[in-house]
Amino acid sequence: MKIKSLNLLLSLLLFPVSATFSACAASSVASSAAAEEQVLLFSFFKEPNGRDGLHLATSEDGINWSELNDGKSFLVPCVGKDSLMRDPSICQGPDGLFHMVWTSSWKSTSIGYASSKDLIHWSEQRDLPVMQHDPSTKNCWAPEIYYDDRSKMFYIVWASSVDSNPEAPNKDGNNHRLFEIHTKDFQTFSPARLMYSPPSMTVIDGCFLKKGDTYYMFAKNEDKGAASPMKYIYMTSADSFLGSYPTEKSYGEWKISPEWVEGPSVFEWKGEVFLIYDKYRSKQYGAIRSKDMKNWSKEEVLTIPRGLRHGTVFKAPASVLRTIRKQGRL
Repeated sequence: MKIKSLNLLLSLLLFPVSATFSACAASSVASSAAAEEQVLLFSFFKEPNGRDGLHLATSEDGINWSELNDGKSFLVPCVGKDSLMRDPSICQGPDGLFHMVWTSSWKSTSIGYASSKDLIHWSEQRDLPVMQHDPSTKNCWAPEIYYDDRSKMFYIVWASSVDSNPEAPNKDGNNHRLFEIHTKDFQTFSPARLMYSPPSMTVIDGCFLKKGDTYYMFAKNEDKGAASPMKYIYMTSADSFLGSYPTEKSYGEWKISPEWVEGPSVFEWKGEVFLIYDKYRSKQYGAIRSKDMKNWSKEEVLTIPRGLRHGTVFKAPASVLRTIRKQGRL
């Protein structure tokens, strides 16, 4: 099937999330929003395989992170084929509610979703069948959630390897592309759409930052080169969240990280943009910084909780952090 045909097929398919989700015990979610001091939080999972669920850490400088809740999980996964909670991504909406998505299985057509007003009490977990329309889908990995204040939409972007897309590069039996859905209310979703499909490499782990009028995307080149390994983070940009993002650069031209890294997260803090990533071979996290999105600092190694793996840095009101710390002392 040609890529254009695939895009047409995807655009014609509906996404009936409300008809198919699994549920866990939940507490009610209320809407609240207040303008106050913001803090940095880091949602992440731990081995083995994210089975114990969501973990959180906080930092004052973006480099040194301390774990919250005495290292205990905030939410245990109970949806998805394998009931995992890998790669948790959280963002806060304009109503104050936090929304989270995660990888719920190594091989499936769905991702996990839940929401919370305080990161302690969570809604029912839902299994979102984002790629159910294409039975050739092998996986749905590392979903990233992003609220766009320009379009007033929540976007969810993930990587899937899809056999019905034979024109995409195939590396080690996979042809990972980035797909997206969007919603305003988490009840009605757009059809799944092929968002980013470079002709010369496979790609996973997309994350996003809007600075000024420009949207920056950071993603992992998942290929292995003939002469040397690739598997680095690169940056590209567009004038809207959905792009289109350029794809025709040669290997390495947009490379901004070392090789053998994954799970990037990007955030702005105290006048600098931080890009952090999982150095999974050495069990470390690296970070680079920039003030202009052109010149990046030398790599720094983060101080992180033991066992921290791929997640997302996000901002939250300071009152949320105070409540979490108070809860941990009860």
